Amino acid sequence: MTKNLKLSVFYILLFLLILFIHLSLYKYAFDDAYIHFRISGNLLDYGKPYFNIDERLMASSSSGWTILLSALFSIAGKSIKAVALLNAAITTLTVFVFARVAENISGNKKITNDVLVALVSVPVLIYSSVGLMETPAALLLLGAGILFYLRGKGISFLFLSAGVFFRLELAVFLAVIFMHNIFVRKIKVKEMFSYAVAGAAPFIIYNLVYFGTNIPHAVAAKQAIYSLKHETVTFMLFHRVLIDGVTGRYIVSILVGGMNAMLMFRAVKAGPDSLEKKVLILTLPATLIMLSYIIKKVFIFEWYIPLILLPMFIGFFVYSAVRNRAIFAMAALFVFLPHIQDFSRTIYATLGNKAAYPEFHQGARVRKYIEVADRLYRVYPDYTLLSTEMGGLGFGFKGRVLDGAGLLTRNALKYHPMKVPQERPNGLTGAIPPGYVKEANPDIIVSYDSFCGAFMKSPESANYVIIKEPIFTSSDLAITDVRSLWGIDDINIFIKKVKYSKKF
Repeated sequence: MTKNLKLSVFYILLFLLILFIHLSLYKYAFDDAYIHFRISGNLLDYGKPYFNIDERLMASSSSGWTILLSALFSIAGKSIKAVALLNAAITTLTVFVFARVAENISGNKKITNDVLVALVSVPVLIYSSVGLMETPAALLLLGAGILFYLRGKGISFLFLSAGVFFRLELAVFLAVIFMHNIFVRKIKVKEMFSYAVAGAAPFIIYNLVYFGTNIPHAVAAKQAIYSLKHETVTFMLFHRVLIDGVTGRYIVSILVGGMNAMLMFRAVKAGPDSLEKKVLILTLPATLIMLSYIIKKVFIFEWYIPLILLPMFIGFFVYSAVRNRAIFAMAALFVFLPHIQDFSRTIYATLGNKAAYPEFHQGARVRKYIEVADRLYRVYPDYTLLSTEMGGLGFGFKGRVLDGAGLLTRNALKYHPMKVPQERPNGLTGAIPPGYVKEANPDIIVSYDSFCGAFMKSPESANYVIIKEPIFTSSDLAITDVRSLWGIDDINIFIKKVKYSKKF
């Protein structure tokens, strides 16, 4: 069997596996995915890429992804299953592209590159992909940019600069490779600038026309809402560990830091076209992103993590294989094995027990949000709904939806940050400020106790009827013994007393 035929068979089988996982689990997508769906739907229907069509706000930090989704919806309708199919294809292509990157770095042209990259990439990327987020598309653009750069092609900077508008963090990769090229002159500087401008210009113009800015609202909003410690952010980055608890997270942090330090030390001593310097194109920007998260105390969501770990792990394992560094490989494997463990649970979940999926309960609460929002919209289509988690609720409730946390609603930010523990349980919680409830005067509020505790204690709560329901849908409760999440048992639905209808 020829290499091309082997590769074709391998990627067909890989795609079928990834597609099967997506089609089995996509209904448990992340809450934020539905924010993109609502914005993309509004762009398609009204020509306005806004969360609420009357509020000109850059609510999504991924203009490229919302544009791509809008194009997909124009072809397939507003089908969430179509997004799952798209992400399955993109994830497969991402494996293929990074396998070519590994092939270029290692000089090994065997199919083992593809097997290694698949084994590393899929367990790391699968949750953001099944979660229907933009991360796989961003990494595909990044991989294409790195591959073409290693081949000395100027078009690499088109992909690298376009990727920034799918995930802002990729600006670090663009900057590092930009500086690398300034020193080594793989590509003419004029050509580099031309392609970089060509990749970025359409998105810059789009953002300026629709939003008047290229800085997403959430960039400033998250800094105002969350109050985190450096240690907390580090543990959020490395929450999958072999040894449970604080000790395991410290061990992983030290190992990752040590491996990166060793690679950088060896790269400094190595020649300009050495394996170490090529590997550093993958690992150095990922390390800088990781450090910037920690220094800036950024709230880390699950779909941020592959932007760091996927290129970093590929770099670690390619270096280990080529240089035959057994101790280095064992350290990388120790950090990576928890991802394999969770991936095995994901496979098991697709075979019937969906509750085994590591992100099941996160997704199940989003399904409850959508169910509640859909029922509310059918009874109260002209009312205004307020919450702090806007994806599933904003997708199910087609009317005006306000974000009490301020990530998607500008006016709420003046009431943040809220005090800990007087007004919210901790700095990780984006809660509803009573002052904003008084100002916005919403007809409906949907939230958990920990997100709306300050409101429930305020005089404003007396104006509402409260309805409590289980945190998960009846169909999800039927397949899990878990009845709470984050110590929360119920979802609260507040409806203005003067507008309450017993039809709900």
